[in-house]
Amino acid sequence: MTRRIFLSTYFCLFALVGFSGCVQPQERYTSVLSFTQAEEKLLSPDILAQAKGNHLALLARSAESYRAMKIRDYTCTFVKQETLSGQLRPEQQVAVKFMPSPFSIAMIWTKNAPLGDRLIFVQGQYKDAKGQSRMLVRPKGGLAQLLAGKSVLKLPDGPDAMRNTLRPCTKFGFENSIASLIEVYKLAEKNGDLVGQAFLGTTEVAGQKCIVLQRVLANRDGANYPAKTTEICLDIKTLLPMRIVGYDWNNNFSCNYEFRDVKFNTGLSAKDFTPKANGIAPPKKSKK
Repeated sequence: MTRRIFLSTYFCLFALVGFSGCVQPQERYTSVLSFTQAEEKLLSPDILAQAKGNHLALLARSAESYRAMKIRDYTCTFVKQETLSGQLRPEQQVAVKFMPSPFSIAMIWTKNAPLGDRLIFVQGQYKDAKGQSRMLVRPKGGLAQLLAGKSVLKLPDGPDAMRNTLRPCTKFGFENSIASLIEVYKLAEKNGDLVGQAFLGTTEVAGQKCIVLQRVLANRDGANYPAKTTEICLDIKTLLPMRIVGYDWNNNFSCNYEFRDVKFNTGLSAKDFTPKANGIAPPKKSKK
């Protein structure tokens, strides 16, 4: 009975992004640079005009660019940092393999792993009794594996996971990021809450030159927007969002999501999203 209570407590703490200490707030992530004449030639006049005042149109171009690239898979280093319950968590770095269809993701933490340091999620696999797909997670460290097992199945957007992250792994990716940005822009515009959209200039994200958009929303009761101020770094060539930074209603850092070292269409297949391929023990078979 004592072991059952202890394990229940452990599972309540276990999540995609678990608590691993807190760090002091830092300065704004986005360091805006100036255009050079050569860089300006990479942008058409209408893109520059949209960057300065019609972000929805520019994000529609971003979505079209993603579709035109015919992306079958990609790998990257995903960098994330979030403020949760008023505490700035350490920056995490994750080696990611991703396929959009079926939605498949494999994540291996390389820096500041939470309580789980590896996971795979494939839409349609590892369904629970309600038919919901679950992620397979490897607990970090020997003690955790001794208590919880060498792998555990968890709902990616279940209460355990969402207690320690702002976004579940099922929201990962360029396509989801663009769709989420567009959704908030449209909602804020409809409600009259889009109080500012600006073009800040350019910055670099892991060596990729990006244009920087800034969105500012009104703090209306019940609106439940993800951030007051959002800085969106779109790759100059592809218009894909390479970094998204959010600040809360007190202008404090809220989150940073960043794609580094992206390699498209590497030839990934279903076999790259198995437990064996990612160093995770297969899930235990349920007793009938």
